[in-house]
Amino acid sequence: MNEIAQNITAPEGSVGDTMSSKAISDATNLSINAASPKIKKLRKHCRKSAQLLEQEQYAEAAKEALAALDINEKDSLANHVAAIAMDRLDRFDVALQLYNRAIQAEPQNAEIYRNVGLMAWRMGKLDVAEQFFRLEGQIAPDSWQPKNNLGNVLRDKSQLDDSIELLRAALYQHPEVPELWTAIGSTAIYQLQTDEAIQFHSEAVRLDPNNAKAHHNLGFTHLTDKDPAQAIIHFEDALKLHKPNTFDAVASLNARSNALLSVGRLEEGWKEYEIRHNHFAPDFTQFLMPMPLWESQDIKGKKLILVGEQGLGDEVLFSSVLNDMLKMIGPEGQLGVAVERRLVPLFKRSFPQIEVFSHRTGKSDGIQRRVVVENEEIKKYDLWAPLGAPLKHLRNDISDFKQPNDGFLVPDPDRVAHWKGELEKLPAGRKSGILWKSGVMDVKRGRSFAAFEAWKPILTTPDITWINLQYGDADADIKLAKDKFRIDIHTLSGIDLKQDLDDITALSKALDLVVGPMNATTNLAGAVGTPFWLLWPKTVWTQLGTGQMPWYPNTRTYSPDQLKNWAPAIARLASDLAQEANS
Repeated sequence: MNEIAQNITAPEGSVGDTMSSKAISDATNLSINAASPKIKKLRKHCRKSAQLLEQEQYAEAAKEALAALDINEKDSLANHVAAIAMDRLDRFDVALQLYNRAIQAEPQNAEIYRNVGLMAWRMGKLDVAEQFFRLEGQIAPDSWQPKNNLGNVLRDKSQLDDSIELLRAALYQHPEVPELWTAIGSTAIYQLQTDEAIQFHSEAVRLDPNNAKAHHNLGFTHLTDKDPAQAIIHFEDALKLHKPNTFDAVASLNARSNALLSVGRLEEGWKEYEIRHNHFAPDFTQFLMPMPLWESQDIKGKKLILVGEQGLGDEVLFSSVLNDMLKMIGPEGQLGVAVERRLVPLFKRSFPQIEVFSHRTGKSDGIQRRVVVENEEIKKYDLWAPLGAPLKHLRNDISDFKQPNDGFLVPDPDRVAHWKGELEKLPAGRKSGILWKSGVMDVKRGRSFAAFEAWKPILTTPDITWINLQYGDADADIKLAKDKFRIDIHTLSGIDLKQDLDDITALSKALDLVVGPMNATTNLAGAVGTPFWLLWPKTVWTQLGTGQMPWYPNTRTYSPDQLKNWAPAIARLASDLAQEANS
């Protein structure tokens, strides 16, 4: 989505799942014919715990494993099985303690180190994951699994060359292992080597047609920079092979929902998009709400509160349904919305018939949890739903995306007038806002953004006065534009481009045009009706198969055919911009 949080995810390209651990199979097959009644009882608990894990009854499995530990808290297998149960319950702090005890009892068991690494990886603790995969590799130097997982972690740490070098060396030793082929392909796509990535993933599928991860990664590559329609086929192949309700299965369902939306299959896509609320989904957030969830029941005359989800840009994007939701509830009902606190003044002004609250998000036990700050005030509501939930009811056809040209958010008119006055003090020419990157530019997000130097044809367009809207550290890029391009990008005083969202919205309204990638600021510009020219990949799901942004009628979209070559899209935008400046 627009602003992706780093939460618990299924590691892409990982080898091994705690649920496929040898520890579970060992415990399941434990013989209980022990000499000691005490050991016999311990083994019964371990075996029962493993059987319950296989049945995905994690809480019951944890109870049985802990009962085994009551008998002997130092038993390696009991600690390992208990750790896996706690891991699946997202009790990561307890799981780590149990894994550590298992390691102390059996320090040469490589699988324990692997499972700790996998858990740390899902939690986004990449340095910890790297440490444990390296330890696993020291214990099992001839095994390909730790090399594979380590290579993938290095990729996620943006150490792409190190990742490729490690994985290629492992592949020379183990050319028959499909996981290594698909791991290299996963790194190649982050290097924007799309065709090479497809070749590697295809070879993995050839070696093992039943390798679900390879099918998924092939789909992911097509979805990222090739063909979303082809991606759907590969995700469906993966789903035939995944075990249901696992990290990997949910990841493929989530990716398929994005692919369906990317090709304009909206009704199917929104239905499947609900998978984002599955506990195993990427960027999962647990909402702590004191009332039942609205699913499909009639809400005419009901009190419904919608809670913002995902990033700031998504909250703005999804809020485009709020006026339609007022009609859906009717005059006898009540609609509320909880948004990030920086959006509250803007939303109160824009939606006077809607009660506006704020939400707060934090992490505990490795899980991102969201609450509405005014918890007591919202208890009068009958139902709640995430802010994106109405899409499946209201936006099943492109014709359903109808917004007024002047937008659906209302900026502060006094601040709009103020910024118009400030813009008049600048050199003549169209006053255009400019952004060029995300506040988070890691290896995964960076591929969706053109490098700043590639913007030169746009920035050097005559008769355009550029206004900086880029939040975060932009000084070096602005200096480069002045020194190398001989272009001034004006940063206006009296505004915090990250925190002052209401004022950013007013400034956006005062501008003639905003140019940039998709983020919170450009969503705000589009939502107030400012012409917004988007430089963004063609396969992003929010275009809904149209090649444009149906959410905002005043938007033009410029997309590269391949992410490694932004020049043609930039040239088209620069040409149109020159015509606009001359008109």
